[in-house]
Amino acid sequence: MSNEKISCQICKKEVDSSSLNTCHSCGKKYCPECQSDSTDQKYCKECVGMSGVVTHK
Repeated sequence: MSNEKISCQICKKEVDSSSLNTCHSCGKKYCPECQSDSTDQKYCKECVGMSGVVTHK
């Protein structure tokens, strides 16, 4: 069983498809590096930066 490579929709880096998450706001598939540091929920850093998504840890 091989891991399929796919591009992160935020940074465009090619990663294993199994490592991608889906943003709860925009629906884009993003890699761990594009996970927002300001929340422990599944939001990409673009949505948190643009929309001001604020959550409490």
